Amino acid sequence: DLWERAEYDIKPRLLRLKGVARVDLVGGKEPEYHVVVEPTRLNAHHLALTQVTDAIKQTNVFTPAGLHEENRQLYLAMVDGRVRKPSEIEDIPVACENGAPVLVRDVAKVERGAAPSYKIVSADGVEAVLLNVYSQPGGNTVAIADALHEELKSIRLSQPADINLALFYDQSLFVREGLRSVWESIAFGLLLSVAVLYLFLRSAKTTLVAIVAIPACLLMTVAVMYGAGMSFNLMTLGGIAAAIGLIIDDAIVVVEAVHEINRSRCLFATHYHELTRLAERLDALTLHHVRAREYKGDLILLHELASGPADRSYGIAVGRLAGLPPAVLA
Repeated sequence: DLWERAEYDIKPRLLRLKGVARVDLVGGKEPEYHVVVEPTRLNAHHLALTQVTDAIKQTNVFTPAGLHEENRQLYLAMVDGRVRKPSEIEDIPVACENGAPVLVRDVAKVERGAAPSYKIVSADGVEAVLLNVYSQPGGNTVAIADALHEELKSIRLSQPADINLALFYDQSLFVREGLRSVWESIAFGLLLSVAVLYLFLRSAKTTLVAIVAIPACLLMTVAVMYGAGMSFNLMTLGGIAAAIGLIIDDAIVVVEAVHEINRSRCLFATHYHELTRLAERLDALTLHHVRAREYKGDLILLHELASGPADRSYGIAVGRLAGLPPAVLA
């Protein structure tokens, strides 16, 4: 029977896989034995229906019998009184009449049947049995799915030709797709950020900072997840994919700000060097007189050099380098 094959052959092999918590069966016809009591025979022995049901319940049990300690080891003893064949059910004693036992076979007949089923599973138009495999808390879905695929290959070899094993739903596909989406987001975002930074900043060194910063942030995230005992799943991968955009945006803003600060420092150092050279040149020359002018609240000293027009042109050139308008330099 299809249900028995799934319950007693396939299910135990799937439960042995690492990370599997339980396997539930849906569909199929679960076998059971029906005890059909004949009222005339029951009345002939002066018995009630409850006596038959109680006798079967009290016999068909699986209960602990106690503990046994030996050689520093503790053993749990179990009593298995479950019936497995119709003949065993028929031999259950119900009562004692005139010193002779009254068995189930004397008042009823035992038939093999199927338990009531409220769920029907079909595949390709025929009856099927669905096995739902659940992972343990914190289990690796991808690793469990890979082990399940390998085990199914082995199970197929031991099954009849008319038994078809197929996957109905594989959650690891969503995890793999999410992982692929994360890597695509990393690569695409990294290329765009590099292109934008180099296009506007024109600096290979500054662009290299962004190239290193984005993967470094992701590696730190993975390290923290590993330390916290977290694994890759739909939630964690979705969070990483959403955070990549923030990492790229922050990297562009920070790198651009650092580049602007460095550029300002370089310009200040250049102007300071030129003005220092001008001051040394002016101190070495003989000055005729100094004329002071005020322009936009700043006191600007223009030295009229007595040595000739060449020195005056040098002073005007340096003044233009400092950003003074032509009207002031006149």
